[in-house]
Amino acid sequence: MGLPNLDFEFYLDYALKEHKSGNDNLFFSVTVLTLEDNIEMLITALLKIKFIN
Repeated sequence: MGLPNLDFEFYLDYALKEHKSGNDNLFFSVTVLTLEDNIEMLITALLKIKFIN
């Protein structure tokens, strides 16, 4: 039994919130199964970062 997976966007939002509050000691690691998943996550992250900053 492992930790529950709260989905990529939950962890991305957490990492961005922590970074915005000055916490630069956060390691964010993502593992995907397909190239399509990787591209989808990258686009999601780039869009969130663009609209937040």
